[in-house]
Amino acid sequence: MTSKSIRRVISLGSGLAIATAALWATPNVAQLAQTQQSLSLRNSFPIGTNGLCEAQIQPPEHGAGLFDRRYAVLCRDAAAPVGTLWVVRGQLAEDAPKRFAGTGSTCSPTDLGAPPEGLPEARVLMCSEEGSIIRRQLLVGQSGNRTYAATGLSAYRSALQLGLASLAADRLVEGTVDIPLTQTTDAAAFARQQARAIAADQALNEAYRRS
Repeated sequence: MTSKSIRRVISLGSGLAIATAALWATPNVAQLAQTQQSLSLRNSFPIGTNGLCEAQIQPPEHGAGLFDRRYAVLCRDAAAPVGTLWVVRGQLAEDAPKRFAGTGSTCSPTDLGAPPEGLPEARVLMCSEEGSIIRRQLLVGQSGNRTYAATGLSAYRSALQLGLASLAADRLVEGTVDIPLTQTTDAAAFARQQARAIAADQALNEAYRRS
């Protein structure tokens, strides 16, 4: 073998070694791919970047369209879902109180502050049911032929806004969920809450995805 051939073999070997090392050095390749996946293809997604809340897809409501989606908002300091997110085909913002807050609710406009990313004309309503002292916020906006809505307790407004922004952008939107932690975070309790929220026919798929 000539010296030129030897140098070529050494060069090819070095290139292969560098490529292999780079491949093994890439952290969380599967996790990165999952993060970049369209949210419409996922059963759940984190809300914000500080790990306090997540959205978990729910079974379709009665009369829901093929492309309509509904999510429960789960947070670590609450024993039950604190809100709901919707993606519904059609422009339904004008009928938002009846469609998303319920027929027995009374809603009135209130100050939104900065609208969720991707929904510049979103509005917020404060809703309450007759005979109840609990008031819930309803955020609703439109993009194209889709209506995006979120309803939940006012204390979890940042989670509702970030969740709605992620759905409108169809990707994870960065931000911090700012909620008043009422007790020490309990990972086991959060896992139980997630298990209760997930539908039985989705549980196996979710287990495979997380493992």
